[in-house]
Amino acid sequence: MPLWIKLSLPLALLCLSGCASYVADEITSLKAPSIPGNLDELTQSKSICDEQGHCVGVFTLAPSTTATSTSLKYVVKVNENHKVWRYVRKKNEYGTQKSPANEVAIIFPGYGQPSEILAIMAEWLYLESGADVLIIESAEKSEHFQFGLDSVSPIISMINREQPKNVKLIGFSMGAVAAHAVAQHVENAELHLVAPMTNFEQSALGVWNVLARDSYYRFFVSQETLKEAVGLVHQRAQLSPQDIDITRAATNSATPAHIYISSSDTVTPAQNWQGIKSKAWRLHEYPGLNHMEMVTLLQNDLFLTFAAHLLGKEPDASDIATFGLMCDADDEACMSQEL
Repeated sequence: MPLWIKLSLPLALLCLSGCASYVADEITSLKAPSIPGNLDELTQSKSICDEQGHCVGVFTLAPSTTATSTSLKYVVKVNENHKVWRYVRKKNEYGTQKSPANEVAIIFPGYGQPSEILAIMAEWLYLESGADVLIIESAEKSEHFQFGLDSVSPIISMINREQPKNVKLIGFSMGAVAAHAVAQHVENAELHLVAPMTNFEQSALGVWNVLARDSYYRFFVSQETLKEAVGLVHQRAQLSPQDIDITRAATNSATPAHIYISSSDTVTPAQNWQGIKSKAWRLHEYPGLNHMEMVTLLQNDLFLTFAAHLLGKEPDASDIATFGLMCDADDEACMSQEL
């Protein structure tokens, strides 16, 4: 018997009894991939809490972050190609950061999105604007999975205590759900949503369709099983699909929002935004980019437009280096470039 069949038998037996429940458990406890690098020098963790003692974990920039060198590497699969993302920043590369701006920027990661990559954005945004920057733990890190909405109350309490002049809420994929929920309670907020999730079942199936092409797990976990698991996730979270569909609020929302979507993104499809009319929300579409390419912001036009709206000014094209360099793994010329 081939080895892969032997290894698959326990999973197959499990799937015969309560597979949807198992898949739901796996969905809500996903572990994000680790990224080699000196990340412990870049961020520090803490908790913020509301008046009832409910807390959420966040990451902030370490006090010494601008005095250290940073080197990161991350291997991802985009379409059928393996790509390698590299980032290097040398000590004191940026010089002196901006003066404090009485502004807070809060970054909400997508499902399974490594916070380490977003730490690079946090560092850049702090150095460019002087804003205090927080990265919220992604939704699957929560003890009780609620699509990230369990972080809303602690964040609102923190904003009410600190009274910043401006609040920038940056949501990636599933992170857009919590970012939007916070904005509904903050008068001076603005939203910046990249490939925002509006339908969890649709997003889960989009990911499944990519993974199933290359994995024998498709023999054990069918689309029907996945749909049942998604229903269980909603049931356990006590949230309906309508509760997390942020498009429902577009027409009446007064919160300024920039929303970045792609017609080639099968995880958070652009067509979900067709027919949406809002005086405050602006859609920016980038055809040809899949979900991974959207949330990594590594396409020049996407990043520069995102940066311009976030900073309120046109960034220099050289700012793209802030987020490193992505190459095809077999592109020797690209891989050999010095950062």
